[in-house]
Amino acid sequence: MRDIIKLGLLSLIISLTFTACMEDNPETVTKKYMEALKDGNFNEVSKVVSEDMKNNLSNNIFVNCIINPEIKDEVIPKLEEKKIDIDEYNKLTLDKKTKIINECFKQWSKSLENVSSYKILFSKLNEKSNDAIVSVEVKLKNSGIKQEFISLKRIDNEWKVIE
Repeated sequence: MRDIIKLGLLSLIISLTFTACMEDNPETVTKKYMEALKDGNFNEVSKVVSEDMKNNLSNNIFVNCIINPEIKDEVIPKLEEKKIDIDEYNKLTLDKKTKIINECFKQWSKSLENVSSYKILFSKLNEKSNDAIVSVEVKLKNSGIKQEFISLKRIDNEWKVIE
């Protein structure tokens, strides 16, 4: 009986340790954000950004998709295969709008200065205001290097990218 109790306590301690180690912090959220951008995966981007940023990004991506003929020409046939009419965007279900944004984002991200790799340089956390800034060195596929600052905020106990 004692062995079972000891084994149960040991299992509990191990699971709590792993849970604490896997907790998101500004740097891990920034890594998820950068990977999603690099992969052109809007579903993953939307998981780590604030609701406001997600809405702004969605609107910007949609507008870019409509006004940029190169992106539009790539996206329209893929959406037509799924029987989605981009011209009816405001009348579509959330699921169909999400499919449009995902397709547009994939194409849009290909047209950007493509990220080949990135490295977290440092992060600055303000516990009082629940804000953080993470500095990222981004290496581009054209051999360029730039530094970006990612702003995050803790919202409902989760770190979210806000800029």
